[in-house]
This record gives sequence, structure tokens and C-alpha cells, in this order.
Amino acid sequence: MNAIVKTPDSHKKLKLFQRYFNKAVLYQSQKNIALAVELYDKALYHNNNHLPTIQALGQLLQQSGEYDKALMYYHRAAQLHRHSATLNNAMGECYENCQQWDQAKKHYQKAIELREEYPEALNNLGNLLRKAGNYQQAEFYLLKSLRLCISVSTLVNLGIHMAEMHNYTQAHSFFDHALRIQPFNNKIKWYKALSLLTEGEFKQGWELYTSNSLTSIDFPQTTVSNNGEQVAAKLFDNKHVHIKGKQNINDEIMFASCVQEIATLSRTCTIECDERLVLLFQRSFEAVKVRPKSPNHMTHHLDTSENITLSLVNAVRHLRQSFHDFPKQCGHLQAAAQATELWKKQFGQRAGEINIGIAWRSADDESHNQFTRLNEWQTIFNQVKCQLVNLQHGQVQQELTQFPFPILDWPDCDQQNNIEQLAAQISALDLVVTANNTVAHLAGALGKTVWVILPYAANWRWFNGKNPCPWYSSARLFQVKKPGEWQTLFESINSELLKQ
Repeated sequence: MNAIVKTPDSHKKLKLFQRYFNKAVLYQSQKNIALAVELYDKALYHNNNHLPTIQALGQLLQQSGEYDKALMYYHRAAQLHRHSATLNNAMGECYENCQQWDQAKKHYQKAIELREEYPEALNNLGNLLRKAGNYQQAEFYLLKSLRLCISVSTLVNLGIHMAEMHNYTQAHSFFDHALRIQPFNNKIKWYKALSLLTEGEFKQGWELYTSNSLTSIDFPQTTVSNNGEQVAAKLFDNKHVHIKGKQNINDEIMFASCVQEIATLSRTCTIECDERLVLLFQRSFEAVKVRPKSPNHMTHHLDTSENITLSLVNAVRHLRQSFHDFPKQCGHLQAAAQATELWKKQFGQRAGEINIGIAWRSADDESHNQFTRLNEWQTIFNQVKCQLVNLQHGQVQQELTQFPFPILDWPDCDQQNNIEQLAAQISALDLVVTANNTVAHLAGALGKTVWVILPYAANWRWFNGKNPCPWYSSARLFQVKKPGEWQTLFESINSELLKQ
């Protein structure tokens, strides 16, 4: 047998490797990810098959959101250690973050195959199955994970799962258990808030929704009663009110339903909003000063006895404390009249037909079972005398050409950024049929008749498909009755359209 002889060069490489590796471990412990990655990379140069270094690089790159690079190192590590449950679980997490659901599922299952009682992988697989709408299997894996290890992550995932199954009592129980372990975890409070609001439990729901850093709220300390009008009168009466823009565009459209009420009560009212909404808000709220959001929401105003600064959602919190506080108003926004007339001419009107605008992609992108594709909408318009108009933003040309019914489309229209134009298009139509997205909120806010198609686990803003819709009197909600049963819903919508 030949003896292994260490040459001076190999000894030098070993020393360099050890130096870089030890420094990398130190910087990793100090959470200096960038420097740790750089040093691990140098260590790997001197020992390119060192498994702990390769795994560490994968973990750090995963933590920094560089999932493709992390996967490269994980696959390299897997060649050295093919039967690692931990590696397969980490690869599953990376693939899930890259929205490669099938690959994620495959690696979670492999991790569980290698280590049957692996709570992290069981939790991850259960949560992935929940997002896919496979609720029965999801619950099995999540509960199995919880029996092995009571973790906050699994408790929260079970809470979300139960809320999506409309089992709110159990959902709150899981969220409360998680909060007993981590009482200051804002993400748990957030999920519980969404569950409470979905049920219409506004008092506690708004309190949790507006009290955590995820919404970056400045909350004026006032007593909350059960009467929205009394609270609003006390809070806004004869004050200079400044409303900060801190929500996404859909929430700003929806929550703006309370702006006119505030303007009526207050001495003056100023609102910051997404710059895409400025013209629309200026036209709709003549007594309100409207301006675009300040960069990073850094505008500061001193609250005094005559001045109050709050976010739009906090204003809603005071004004909408029960379903009785939602006014039955036919739209709170106004499209440009001249632009609307121009679009009516563009669309035309064939005898006996109605013009229907459609948008089929949902804003609920966390769960990949929450949206539909255009080709699945064929049933909706079967034998309906209508002219379809595309309101969906993004790259949709292939979907449009493959759809069996003709759809009017203006490819140069930017429905995502030109909200003024989109509002005029919507106002020029007879009906809008849409998934949960900006089109749904804008059509409802404009007072246009809109049918909103919702999954079984609908976004909290639609209060589990409550009709009439509290936010928008002109909206009618169509919700899947059982998870995944889209076709039955589409047939129901088709029947309603044939009556028009």
C-alpha cells in the first residue's frame, strides 16, 4: 500500500483552507453574511470537496434570497452526501421560493422518506400542499409535524390552514398557542387579524391589524366604541386631518371609501396615495388635498388638539367597526368623463350584446391554487351574447389568441400603471367579470357592476364571499363552495349571464 505523502503545497493549502474556514464561521456567527460567503468561497477554493463549507454556502445564500445560487451548492453537496434529509429539505425550501412547486414537493417527500419523523420537512410539505389546495393531505402532514415538535411555524401554518377551511375557532386556537410562545411576533398577530376580519370580528381584528409593524401604522390613542359614526365625529370633527399612504394600491382604492366621510367631518383633509391614483382621487374628492406618497413614508406632521395624522387603514378602523357602518354607496371614485366616452366609441355596441371586461389573474399569488387561467373561463361565456374586452395586464397575448371567443385588446394599454386609462375603460363597459385584483377593486369603487370570482379560501377583504359586498355595493361575489370546484362555479356564473 502506498503511503500518502503531504507535499509542502498541500500543507500550505490546508492551512489556508483552515484560516478562511474559521474566519467564515466567525463572521457567520456575527450574521455578516456577505463576508462569510466570500470567506467560505475562498476556503472552498483550497478544499473543493469540503461538505460543511458547501452546505454553509448554500444556507447563507438561501438566507440572503439567492435561491438559484443556493441550489447550485446544495446539488453539489448532494453529490457528496446523497442521503441527507436536511439537504433535501433545504432544497425543497429553495425550490418553493422559486415557485417550482413540483420540485419542492419532490425534495420534501425525499427528506421524509430518508427521515420519517422529520418535523421541519413534514411542516414544509403540509404547507406546500395547503397552498396547492390539497387540504386533506396538508392537515395530515401539519398535525404529524406538530405531534413530533410543537413549533411556532407549524402552529401558524395550521392556523392559516384552518382559517382557509373556514374553521375560525380552531384557527384562532392555533394562533393563540403560537402567541403564547412568541407574544411579540407581529406576523402571528397579522395572520390572526386576517382571520378575525374575514369573520367580521372588527374590534379585535382591526386592533391586531393596525398594531403591528407589518403595516407601519401610527395609531392615535382613542377610545374605540361600537359605533363608527360616534368615534369618527370625536376623532375628526373640526380637525386638520392628514392621511398617510401606507397601503398597496388595492387597499388604497378600497379604504378610500371613507375619505369623503372624513372630509365632511374635518376642517381640512389631506391624503397621500400611490401616484397612479392622484388624478383619480383629485377628481373624486374635490374638498380633499391629494398628493403622491412621500419617499419611504417619511412625511411628519405634529399631532395636536387641532391636527391628526394617521394612515388610511387607521381611519377605516375608526369608521368601520361593524357591517352596519359600511354605507350603501354606488361608487366613491369617478373616472374621467371624456375618456370614458372615447372608450365607449372604441368598444362599440353590437345589437343585443353587452360589453364585458375581463381580468382572470388573481392578486392572491401566495397560493398557487387561488387563481385560474383564461382557458378555464370558456364555460362562463358559452352562448352568452357579449363582446369581451381584455382588462388583464401583463403578457397575455398567447392566452388571448388561444381563447375560443374573440377578445378586444389594446396591447399598448398599460393596465398596471395607467390607472386613469383603466378606470375610463371600466366605466365604459356594461359589466366586469374578474378575479381578486386591482380591476375588481377599481370597478367596485367606480360603482360599475362587477362580478368577482373568488376561490374557496378567499382573501379577507371579501369577507368569505359576503353579498351584498360591504365595500362595494355594485359588486357581486361568486365564491367556490368546495376547494377546487371551479367548474361548478363557472357554470353558475354562465347561468346568471344568460339571464342578462
